[in-house]
Formats: sequence, structure tokens, C-alpha cells
Amino acid sequence: MEAVELALDHSSESSFESWTNHDNKEFCEKLSLHGFLDLLRISGLTNNPDVSLITDYINSANSILEIGGGYGRVINACQQMGYAKKLTAIEYTHSHASFMKNHIGNCQVIEGDFLTQAFDEKFDLILMMWLTIATFNPSEQKLCLKKCAKLLKAGGYCIIDLLISNASMEATARKPKEYCLHDQETGLDQHGYVPTTFEIIRAAAMAGLAVRQVREYVAGTAARCLVILGKS
Repeated sequence: MEAVELALDHSSESSFESWTNHDNKEFCEKLSLHGFLDLLRISGLTNNPDVSLITDYINSANSILEIGGGYGRVINACQQMGYAKKLTAIEYTHSHASFMKNHIGNCQVIEGDFLTQAFDEKFDLILMMWLTIATFNPSEQKLCLKKCAKLLKAGGYCIIDLLISNASMEATARKPKEYCLHDQETGLDQHGYVPTTFEIIRAAAMAGLAVRQVREYVAGTAARCLVILGKS
């Protein structure tokens, strides 16, 4: 996407607490559908290879919650593959939530912040796709996993999408990746922290979630993985 620049920062972890997911809200609010689709294309996810990789988990769930519904890519992909059970998406930007409400049927769309939103039900499957987890800082990521554990039904699963660094280096990596997306059209930034698979596994264990599977795939030129967690 020509209007958005990506910069990686390898500064100390203490600097990652200077922003929160809430600080990214205006960037997301003003990201147009065109810009969203451009970022999707750059990420290699236009044809939903991530969703295709977990059709078994989707089909076996009676209820699904997606965190960060955006313009409805994942929910739409679930419906296109024939899923017709309970679908819920939470999205904290008004523009994206409104788009989903107006263009995607048979889905409950909640406009709200996942970390503060109260839910009156539990779910069989919780999805955090397309590096949604990275838009939360490290402390918030741990809170997300704790809340996911509380919202899962017995026997349920939570699936987190991540980027894979060099597998042989990841176990000893000491410099997690912080990034900043800058939109030249709006002058706004989106900050992110890409956790390693090991960080997510460790945080999940603290939340009472255990790794069931890790499914690797390639999207565009990037190696990615879906970490599948269940209640321990």
C-alpha cells in the first residue's frame, strides 16, 4: 500500500508500554476499505488461507467470537464456507462496525473494546486473526488471553494468528519486534508488538490455556502460524 509505511523498532521492551491498543483506534477508524484491502493483499491473505486452515475447528463450533472484526473478512469467509451457526464479532471502530452491520448478515456485531466489553455468553471458538494480537501491547496481550480463557466454553478453543521468525532463532530471540504503520494520507500511526510463539504459549499458560496445535502456513512471502489453544 503506497500510503502506508512500515518501520520496525528493536528497542527495549520497556518502550512497548508507551502505547496501548486504544491509541491505535483512530488509525483503524480512518483506514478506508480500499486501504484495508491493500494491506490485506500485501499480507497475502486476500484468499483467506488462514481461515481455510482451520475449517475443522470452525465447522465443529456452535458459536464463534472474532476479536477485531474489521470489515468482516473472517466472518464472511466462515459464511462462504457454509458456516450457519452463531457468529459474533467485536470491533472497536465505529466505521468498521457499521460496515459489518450493514453488509454482513446473520452475525451479531458488537461495537466495543474487547478488554472492557462485558459478554453475557461463552463461546466454542474465539478467533484473533491477521495479527490482531499484535495491536495490543505486551501487557494487554496477557489480559486478552486471560479474558479469552474466561469466555471459552468447556472444550473450546482460541486461535491466535502470528508471524514466524526464523524457527531456529526464535527460542533464543531477545529482541521481539515492535512495528509502526504510518498512514501518509491521515498522518496517523498504528503501533504493534509481534510476540513470538513462545511468548504467546507462556502467556497462555498463565491464563490457563494450553497449546493443542500449531499450524504453519505461508501467506505472500511471510511464514505465519496459527496457535490453537484450549483450556488446560
